[in-house]
Amino acid sequence: MNPHESLRRLRFAGRMLLVAMVLAFDCQPMIAGSVYGFGPSGIYRVDSATGATARVNDNQLVTFGASRSAASVVFYITTGLNLWSQTFTGLAVPQTALWNGATDLAFSPTAGLFGIDALGVYRIDLSVVQQVPTDPVATPGPLIEGITFGPGDRIYGVSNDDGQLWQIDPISGLSAPIGGPNLHGFSVMDLAYDPESRAFIASAFLGPVPGRPVQKIQFPPWDPLPPWGSAILRIDAATGFTTVLNDNAPVLYGMAENIPEPSTFLLLLPGLVLVLRRDFRRSRQTRRGSMN
Repeated sequence: MNPHESLRRLRFAGRMLLVAMVLAFDCQPMIAGSVYGFGPSGIYRVDSATGATARVNDNQLVTFGASRSAASVVFYITTGLNLWSQTFTGLAVPQTALWNGATDLAFSPTAGLFGIDALGVYRIDLSVVQQVPTDPVATPGPLIEGITFGPGDRIYGVSNDDGQLWQIDPISGLSAPIGGPNLHGFSVMDLAYDPESRAFIASAFLGPVPGRPVQKIQFPPWDPLPPWGSAILRIDAATGFTTVLNDNAPVLYGMAENIPEPSTFLLLLPGLVLVLRRDFRRSRQTRRGSMN
């Protein structure tokens, strides 16, 4: 083997090692985002596998509900009568006044932003600073407490009245329960969809727990909040089956998934393809020269 061929193979092996290292360290953030919770004691990152929470910053808003947005690390927050955008650093910017009011939000890049009030689910126009009275696109039978988009680009919500997970078609307005009544015993506040586990990550009240510390709340009638137990739940998107991940979580009125930023691998991929293509052409030309 000539020295040039040995050097070429060594370079090729080094580049393949670089690709393997980038894949090993970077594939996880490439396919999965994070779930964040918004409550009176701050903004928290929620581990979708264990339910563990880590406080990342103060929450500047009296949060009723939350949803993802089209941008990474930016979330939509409803304070009841107003819509805000907020980053997990706590920076909040007003977006529009909500005529209908909204106890929660759900966003999809294709379907848009929706809110839910006592009458049902309605569409929110982000191009205006003052919403007008809007008829609901869907009026589910039981009162839905929290909503988010999930599989099939449909809205999913939890009813604390019948204890079920509901599916809502934002176009036809048709709604239907999923699975059996397996959410009884929990008072769900909000939920976010985790595409990696194909499940919803929800925040919930468990009821008074003796010995729990009092948690400060920002608005009546829970000021301060009694020693309620708060939990993080996993709700299967297909069956509604519920698993308690963490029964000692902070109070989180809003839950939202974050859109992952472009991974390093995706940014490096075009350059790596060009380098390998160049090496392949050089190798082919070298072989042709040696044959001649």
